[in-house]
Amino acid sequence: MDGNLIGTQIQSFVDVLIAAGKLSQADFNKVLRVRHGAPNDSIPKLLYKLGYCSESDIADAACAISGYPRITNFNQSTVASFPDQLPVRFLKEQHICPLDTDEHTIKVAVFNPFDDFSLKALALATHSQLDVSIATFGEIEATLEQQYGDGKSKMDIIVDALEVDETAHADDIEHLKNMASEAPIIKVVNFIFNKAIESGASDVHIEPFEEKLQIRLRIDGVLNDIDSPPVTSSSAVISRIKIMAKLDIAERRLPQDGRIKLQMVGKELDLRVSTIPTFHGESIVIRLLDKENVQFDFAHLGFAGQQAERFINLLDKPNGIFPWPIY
Repeated sequence: MDGNLIGTQIQSFVDVLIAAGKLSQADFNKVLRVRHGAPNDSIPKLLYKLGYCSESDIADAACAISGYPRITNFNQSTVASFPDQLPVRFLKEQHICPLDTDEHTIKVAVFNPFDDFSLKALALATHSQLDVSIATFGEIEATLEQQYGDGKSKMDIIVDALEVDETAHADDIEHLKNMASEAPIIKVVNFIFNKAIESGASDVHIEPFEEKLQIRLRIDGVLNDIDSPPVTSSSAVISRIKIMAKLDIAERRLPQDGRIKLQMVGKELDLRVSTIPTFHGESIVIRLLDKENVQFDFAHLGFAGQQAERFINLLDKPNGIFPWPIY
């Protein structure tokens, strides 16, 4: 357990993230200030909750420092159940997930391997040795829900908190603004963006239909469906994105373009938002541009030597056209 002060392992964990360019010292200082008012939250959890690092980056750094292996894509249907004497609330609060068990050993996946207190308590309560692996926050949360919850997805859990007034008229702008500012709608939109970033998507397509709101991510050129909120929340979700992009939510008959600057899961993103009216409401396409991966070096674009020199000379000219190929 890292305690109220930063322990050696936690400091090494943070140093790995900073050295890899996944976390800045300024952002870490902000995390420490937040933790001063929430001492029960661990550093890895705050890094994730505040959006300074992605789940994968945290897991990779935790593996590097703790020496525990990383579990990826484990099958949720085969995980074991803990003995009855271990409270489910403890597992969910500490983000500990059972993977397998035998007479003397319990194999578990954890998000924060530096929480020695929880791991020792687990070993003591089960009278077993622990075989520890590391998983992401989302993987553990989803698996615990499958085991001990109602088998709902993360989107289902968020949607349960939605209170959509189906009698409200779609032209009630003030009502839409209020709905778009409510926590469940904000969580829905953040879930979509987070899923897109973690999946390496280049675009997000949000399309309302008569009986559903379809959300798809373009990954490697292929559109993939993801969990969507109910169709009754379509107007609120779309209004939330339009507000973030500084678009006019009262204008639904004309296409609009805007942009959102966003910091999430440790990345600075520039989101280009385009809306277009459709029969069942506005359709939105969002292009995700990761500033960290933008290349401004001609060498990375395939230009080198004399070819690069001639290309730059052509760019310096105030007029004219590009002859191609450049020899």
